Amino acid sequence: SAARNHDSHPDVNKNLLLPFSPRMAPEHYEFFKKEGELPGLVSSYAKVLTGGLLRKQPQYTLPESLPADTKDWLEKDFGGESTSFVSFLSAAILEELTTSRCWVLVDFPSISVEAWDAMTDAERASHRPYCVVLPAEQVINWRTRGKKLVKVTTRAYEESWAEGAHHPSYEDVVTDYYLDNTGGLCVQRYTRETIELAAVGPGGSLQRAEGGSSDRKDWKPSGAVVTPTMHGKRLDRIPLFPLSGSVEVEEPILQVLIDR
Repeated sequence: SAARNHDSHPDVNKNLLLPFSPRMAPEHYEFFKKEGELPGLVSSYAKVLTGGLLRKQPQYTLPESLPADTKDWLEKDFGGESTSFVSFLSAAILEELTTSRCWVLVDFPSISVEAWDAMTDAERASHRPYCVVLPAEQVINWRTRGKKLVKVTTRAYEESWAEGAHHPSYEDVVTDYYLDNTGGLCVQRYTRETIELAAVGPGGSLQRAEGGSSDRKDWKPSGAVVTPTMHGKRLDRIPLFPLSGSVEVEEPILQVLIDR
């Protein structure tokens, strides 16, 4: 078959997936070939730029008022799950170069009140907020009042292995971050019936899906509204913001290269 032939002779069949017709002019074929190579070239160039910017460790000075372990947290666990500040910067710069739409979420561990009350002080100290890079396509809506974000909505596909070790399922999840009438932060998750996915990209972004429903009636609240606090007080701002500092739509930094 063509697939087996391509696997056996990868150097001969590099352009197997390009549209081709015997009546296609050479110029037409060259155009399709260049278009097919463009995404890979731009992606590689963006990665080279990112690597060049981070070839040395970042230099920073921390205020003396911060806890003594702040530097260790930055260098080893800034993004959670032992993700360093440099790894976070790498993902953020790459997203900003390619979309100019990088969003940063200061997330927090999900811990029940019972589990928190049962922890020792040392165990509580090990559960800290962490920063996550959200790709542009994952932030689907936002609303501002003046220059302040008052609502941000994200959408992602969360993986679950509950049904078996070899066949994960994915849950379609929409999360609303909003400020209520008192100015306090509220977080509400909505889910719908699990859909069968063919591919899920970085950060839970959907690449291709089969099944499921787009009917709004299928969305159901998942759990109660969460009201995050810090030092015993409710947060009064949304811990999700564009890295550039502006929600205005901007042309990607690499668009000039793409247009060439």
